[in-house]
Amino acid sequence: MGHVTGAVTAADYGGAGLSFQVCTTVESFTHVQFTLSGASPGCDLELQIKTFDQQPKQQTPPGGCDQNYESCYNFPVKRQVAVPTAQPTVITTPLAEITPWSARNAAQVVGLQWQFTGTKVGPDAGAACPIDVRITGIRFLHPDAGDAGASDAADAGTSDPADGGTSDPADAGASDAADAETSDPARAPARGRGASRWFKMRAGGERGVRR
Repeated sequence: MGHVTGAVTAADYGGAGLSFQVCTTVESFTHVQFTLSGASPGCDLELQIKTFDQQPKQQTPPGGCDQNYESCYNFPVKRQVAVPTAQPTVITTPLAEITPWSARNAAQVVGLQWQFTGTKVGPDAGAACPIDVRITGIRFLHPDAGDAGASDAADAGTSDPADGGTSDPADAGASDAADAETSDPARAPARGRGASRWFKMRAGGERGVRR
């Protein structure tokens, strides 16, 4: 369902994610959870929670940030969230560890994305971090509720732009059909509904999470 492949060169980035069809509130949840497996040697992995106010109006679905006049993509982020291994591992991250996190951000979630950054890639021409990772079982968790209080987010959304960090409005939302994998049938997360697809993000363009 969430097979991410590609390569990232030194100091560049790429990744994959999902977008919700509607603005979703996760105010009653305390953690986000997903299952991670595979390998991305030479890359750091971070989890970003996409918010409406930082999602560009020029993307699909549109957000509230006009990248012609504002700096967009400054999504709340948990850097170095996990290191993928061959054995599938359940990663549970407190929302309080995501920066910045607030009630305002919790009330305007429009998606999730995982970004790989080539922090440990050599400068030689052609050197890259090879990415072959699976991300599944995505859900938000209530405090002390375990699976009974979980809200499955993995299948709640529309297709995520292939290059979510691009600064070119004409390219925003473009994707290569050969790179797409459709997901399992949709289930409702917090307050979002829809179907999701995963894409490999092309590296390059504006990156908003670095401050």
